[in-house]
Amino acid sequence: MKTFRLSLILLLLTSVAAIACAPTEDTLPEDEYPQAPEENEHSNEEDTDTSKTGSWPETQETTIMLEGMEESFTLHLFEDADSFITYVPEDLIPEVSDNDTTYTFYANFGNNKNEEVYLEIKLPYDITQGETLEHDGIQLTKVDDNQHIHSWSLAEYQNTDDNDYSIYASLGNHNGGKFIMITHYPVEFSDGFGPRAATIIEHFYWMDSDEYLVEQ
Repeated sequence: MKTFRLSLILLLLTSVAAIACAPTEDTLPEDEYPQAPEENEHSNEEDTDTSKTGSWPETQETTIMLEGMEESFTLHLFEDADSFITYVPEDLIPEVSDNDTTYTFYANFGNNKNEEVYLEIKLPYDITQGETLEHDGIQLTKVDDNQHIHSWSLAEYQNTDDNDYSIYASLGNHNGGKFIMITHYPVEFSDGFGPRAATIIEHFYWMDSDEYLVEQ
């Protein structure tokens, strides 16, 4: 009888110990807990590099210094796929000649086109480099080499006889051919139009050689 009681007690103790050691729904073994997904540190980054798409944005926002004050401007893409692209201030109007060799950017301040105020680009431009250059019947005089405005120019010319107008021509070379850029405006437009024309030249980009005219 004593032996039976002892066996019964041992059986009960074994059952209690087994129940106490068994895992419950609230106490899973550590290696069985669900793991949180690893966070991708780049998941919220946006790819804004337009060079990867090979496209040029239609507009750019910039500031231009006019009469000593910075003013905000929207620049619009101007593209001649076979030769160049540039960006043009919103208050200038581009026009292209019938033979696609002359590109003229006229002032359009207050939506009033002014054909006396423009930047003209001619390419190709067939000329023998000399001491003078004629533009619209006006003789321009060669500027001393150490007085050039542009680092890329072969020669630069300006009018010296008419104090009412500023006419300035810069002759350049690209892939063995010449081109010319000419600004023309009454002197009172110097502070307003000059920086706008400079913006077009600064953004001028050769499509065939994939390079800017002005070193960036």
